[in-house]
Amino acid sequence: MLLPLLLTLLGALAAVMPAPLGFPDPPDFVPLGMLAAGTLWAWLARRKRKGRGPLVLATTQTLVALAIAYWMLGFSAYGAASGAPAAGDKAPPITATRVRDGARFDLAAERGHPVLLVFFRGKW
Repeated sequence: MLLPLLLTLLGALAAVMPAPLGFPDPPDFVPLGMLAAGTLWAWLARRKRKGRGPLVLATTQTLVALAIAYWMLGFSAYGAASGAPAAGDKAPPITATRVRDGARFDLAAERGHPVLLVFFRGKW
């Protein structure tokens, strides 16, 4: 019963944080396949053992695998917003106040210098 659980956990990790596992950008079928294989294996292994433990474990694995699959496929359904900047586009004019010292920040003044901009998606 431990190997199916490990396979399901590895599939969950490949879906949630693939880079530490050596998958820089895995196709969706890799973690989904691992989740499905671990869950199916748990249900098949449960048939050989009696009692509530294997049933609870297989059910929990199934629920976790379905939740992660829903999470993966649900977020992949959203595309980029219309009018969103693409990679390589010039950054929009940004003026902001720094939280640290209250100084004004103007992106246009930084032209020609390396600047790292991080954009957070506002609507999930």
